Amino acid sequence: MDYSSLKPGDKHYRAYIGPPLQYDFMGATQFRLLCSLGLRAHHQVLDLGCGSLRAGRFLINYLEPENYCGIEPNKWLIDEGIKEQVGDSLIAIKKPRFDNNSEFNTAVFGQKFDFIIAQSIFSHTGNDLIPGALSNIYKSLNDNGIALLTFIKGEKDFDGDGWIYPECVEFTIPKIYEFAANAGLQVQELPWYHPRQTWFYFIKNDEKKLSSEELKHLSGAVLHDKTFEKSLHVKIENKQNDSLHDKPVNNVSKTLICTGFHRSATSATANYLNNAGLHMGNELMGNSISNPKGHFEDWAVVRLHDEQLAKNDTDWQYHDEVSLDIEPDFLNKYIKLRNSHHSVWGVKDPRACLFLNEWSEALEGQGNFLFVARHWSSCIESLLHRHSREFAHQLPENLENDKRLEFWRKPDLAAKMWLAYTQRLLAFAKKHPNKSLIVTQRALFNGAPILKTLNSKFKLGLNESVESPIESKMLRDQASTLIPDMLSSHLKARLEHVWQELLERVELRHTNEDAVYFTPEFTSISQLPSSFREAYLSKCRELAKESNTPKEASTTEITWPKEKTEEVVTHWLSKYPRKNLTEAQLTQVHNFIEEHFPLSANIWLEMAKVYQQKACYNEAVSCFQQAVTLGAQFPYINMHLGQCYQRLDKPVEACFYLDKALKQNPNNANFYVAKAQFLIERGEGDSAEQCLRNGIDLLGYLLPLVIKLSDYLLNKQRHKEVGTLLDFCSDQSHPALSSLRNRLALQNDYDKGVEIYHREFKKVVEEQSEFVWLAKAVRFIDSGASEVDFLGRIYSLRS
Repeated sequence: MDYSSLKPGDKHYRAYIGPPLQYDFMGATQFRLLCSLGLRAHHQVLDLGCGSLRAGRFLINYLEPENYCGIEPNKWLIDEGIKEQVGDSLIAIKKPRFDNNSEFNTAVFGQKFDFIIAQSIFSHTGNDLIPGALSNIYKSLNDNGIALLTFIKGEKDFDGDGWIYPECVEFTIPKIYEFAANAGLQVQELPWYHPRQTWFYFIKNDEKKLSSEELKHLSGAVLHDKTFEKSLHVKIENKQNDSLHDKPVNNVSKTLICTGFHRSATSATANYLNNAGLHMGNELMGNSISNPKGHFEDWAVVRLHDEQLAKNDTDWQYHDEVSLDIEPDFLNKYIKLRNSHHSVWGVKDPRACLFLNEWSEALEGQGNFLFVARHWSSCIESLLHRHSREFAHQLPENLENDKRLEFWRKPDLAAKMWLAYTQRLLAFAKKHPNKSLIVTQRALFNGAPILKTLNSKFKLGLNESVESPIESKMLRDQASTLIPDMLSSHLKARLEHVWQELLERVELRHTNEDAVYFTPEFTSISQLPSSFREAYLSKCRELAKESNTPKEASTTEITWPKEKTEEVVTHWLSKYPRKNLTEAQLTQVHNFIEEHFPLSANIWLEMAKVYQQKACYNEAVSCFQQAVTLGAQFPYINMHLGQCYQRLDKPVEACFYLDKALKQNPNNANFYVAKAQFLIERGEGDSAEQCLRNGIDLLGYLLPLVIKLSDYLLNKQRHKEVGTLLDFCSDQSHPALSSLRNRLALQNDYDKGVEIYHREFKKVVEEQSEFVWLAKAVRFIDSGASEVDFLGRIYSLRS
């Protein structure tokens, strides 16, 4: 047919989307480029701005059924493309999916894509639309996915907004790279020929970066056609500057540290940031009844913080009881790993308040800090509510060493913690006002424009159009009047002084930031129901008689095995309590083995496991290798070695041993879980998922595989897949499945999730005597006010 009379922009399916005489070529060149970059029939492809299926007609025919998705606001173009180019029969066979939204909403198909292509879309897109579009592309790409987008390169940047059509807009190379970095993407300019525009290659994972040698093969040259003669002479401008297209743009990397004292809504804030396109970590802590949408803390960061605190003989309950001596550069490897995958990324952990200077120095110029502030009384109330709820539903044993009970044993602990965290936050914000932003929790729960403010101050490129996950029904904004009653006047004065000083530096605050108190149902033991009170006091009197019997002093000496035979010592090591073993005692045990069993592979194996559980990974590796030298050849040894090297941040060695374990025994579900865990921590989530699915394909829906994959998918908010996995699990009676179902319910419907949580835990503890448990617990509480608070909370939660 003759299309020479048509002009670009005419309302014809060939002309409306560009030069009608190049309709065939422009579709074919996109298909060629995709195949050159590894496209195969099993991949999932999103054609953003698919028009009249200029490229779609090739892709639909090539891809497996349901693997092609197209977004095009002008439905008539899709209809004409099907009618004139594809045909209803092929549509019925291949089942492509389409959507007509004009908001660059790539999430409408409810899946991730291996390839996203957008030809001549960003040549019509203004400054206000590009950040959100790229953020959506980022969220819809698989971790190893590729986005191919065209821009028109210019000498200056278009400064307008909106959708510009049929006119075109242009941007400079630095501006295009800035757009990418703000969306968390890395970008390279491609030499692939385009008659009017330039192809750019966007990725999330640094490992997908194209080398100079690979770029040489992407010319898109067209032979024997003078129309495209210029394709034989394509060059990338500024080729001498490799940093523009052969490396991550680390000079524009940006990091946001989101922190604040515990229970200040940092989790809800990080959830919002994550939804807005900020990558919050490779392995996020899952959700729970206390944080129903998730914690959004990267486990790697939590481990780093906890390790530093442990080396100072403290933990997350730090309250300035010791001076912190922090190892230099302890964050460097983590930052390097995150920078290798994302140009813009975030971290959330309340403990970061204790390491602000270390984060600032390690991040150099790329660090920005978001502080969420909450009145001390509400923070303490939330901590007490969280832990009393856990106690009420679990009635745990071994309370003497239970850290949660410390908040009642030491009524001023939470208050002193709040001071330790908040004073550091305040000092840092005073010193670094340009890279600090403080917002109150109450402001967040009342709709403060946090994303807009962050973009304005730090240029993060967050998607401001996403819906806030912060729900007022999850906020406990009142505190019990018993809380200030448990504190001295001097301590309360210090708390209020720091709070008022903090408010002076807040940029986003509510009109009323005063504390709100409620009077609890019980303010003294005499107000408790008589039957409950008398049963409780009776048990207290019984236990008081027992406590009059002097206890033998606890010993710190090692209880050595009675017989020095290999079998007895192996069993003794496997059962020996690890928790309180000191470094000196570990050395004693090690010397004992060297003296009496230097050639026993089994005993060295058990010693290696002890070292591993005590986080002494170098020593564990040495013992595992000694066992192998002595003849131990179990595949699980390789798994343990891989895990040790993983903790020592030696990924090459870790991968080698984890792969070796799988090769030796592909029928062990735990080996797939260990390898997946390694991949997740390295930022290779898609590969981790595939590893677990490979295990399921071979072994079936075994519990370890289902638990790990469900946890991963929950953190990705792929709820439907989690439900299916749990239903297929081979061990339906296992309590871990109930926990996962509860987490799934909490994410889907908070109220329903809470109802299920209460119902499940009522079953667990209904046979236990709460009066005996309460009396045992309160033996460790010396304050009368603390006792009343503790009893009142437990009674209310269990009644």
